[in-house]
Amino acid sequence: RIMYANAGAVRARDITQIIRDTYDISCYPVSPFDKMNAALTSEKEILHYKRMFLLSLIFFVPSMLFGMIFMWIDSISMVMMQRIIRGIRINDLIMFALATPVQFWTGWHFHVGAYQALKHRSVTMDTLISLGTWAAYLFSVATLVVMLVNPMFASEVFFEASISLITFINMGRFLEAFAKKSTSSAIRKLVELRASTCSLVNMTDNTEELIDAALVQKNDVLRVRPGEKVPTDGIVVQGDTSVDESMITGESLPVSKSVGDNVIGGTVNHSGMILMRAEFIGQETALAQIIQLVQNAQTSKPPIQKLADKVSSVFVPVVMCLSLATFVIWIALTAPAHPAVVLPGNVANCTMEMHSAVSCEVSPVFFSIQIAISVLVIACPCAMGLAVPTAIMVGSGNGARHGVLIKGAAVFEKARNITAVLFDKTGTLTFG
Repeated sequence: RIMYANAGAVRARDITQIIRDTYDISCYPVSPFDKMNAALTSEKEILHYKRMFLLSLIFFVPSMLFGMIFMWIDSISMVMMQRIIRGIRINDLIMFALATPVQFWTGWHFHVGAYQALKHRSVTMDTLISLGTWAAYLFSVATLVVMLVNPMFASEVFFEASISLITFINMGRFLEAFAKKSTSSAIRKLVELRASTCSLVNMTDNTEELIDAALVQKNDVLRVRPGEKVPTDGIVVQGDTSVDESMITGESLPVSKSVGDNVIGGTVNHSGMILMRAEFIGQETALAQIIQLVQNAQTSKPPIQKLADKVSSVFVPVVMCLSLATFVIWIALTAPAHPAVVLPGNVANCTMEMHSAVSCEVSPVFFSIQIAISVLVIACPCAMGLAVPTAIMVGSGNGARHGVLIKGAAVFEKARNITAVLFDKTGTLTFG
């Protein structure tokens, strides 16, 4: 622990110097630019979603073959529908084997997200995804158990629905993470504009020291040679030069600078050597504010997304209620005592089993659960909840790469009403 008599007068360079002198180790303060860079979408996140999507795809492709395509080929379907363990068919076991790793492995992060939301007494898209996939998977497992106990029972299984839903949502998460990475590269390029080191001048004895740019303090005098980047925002105190400010202003020609002129951190010194006094450092610099502006635009919510969030918060419980209501209505219509709708039997299963003398029984309860699960599964993917943030990320990132800085997400909505664009300088788009 280091104690200071006047903590307000101690700055980052003083602290690092004391640590170096005392412990003989190298240390550097964390730059605000490093914090901004660390906040961007990491490669680890992208690789995670990519791996989950590809693993899901490995199980998805054969599930589509066995669950749908092969059922249209008579020679294959006859084999797949053979009962091998009492009432359980070959196709059912194959689908169970394909769905189980997807449900418990590649889709596990959805269940964790749903559990976290439940702990906070809220519902999210993960809640609906988890509920829909668990309903489809557990219903199918229950169907296999009943088939095992009662070979006369026949019902469809929904293993392929669980596999398909998790695969497509994993694909959406991967594309969203990849879009964030692509747009975050624009911010990384802005971060790379800053100088990593600079020359600190001691005006008392006219000595010079090379220091990390993160250690620059207000009122420091810095020497900037031709070809070097200006370390921070400040004022020229000695010398004349020209500076390339195109990354800030878009001006293609270098701007002349002399004593008393302002210089911007991250711009490139062209022709002469100058001494400058640091006026703004860290997050106070123009470059840091531009980076923060782009980040705010990518993470802020426009009015349409706020509406989407409100809809999503109501959408999930509404879908759950509709699914429950569907079950109640169908169980009432197909009640064995006085059915309003008479189930003709499981036609799909019976026609495929004409070679067998086993008759098919259809339970009104299982049939009603099938319809209720269909409501849950079909309603799971919410395009608006995924499309709006991805569109904002991509739009703001593409704009930053082309030098167009967007102050906030609401600008995207207002831009559709723009009828004219005004430019205030010659040389950026025109010549003359």
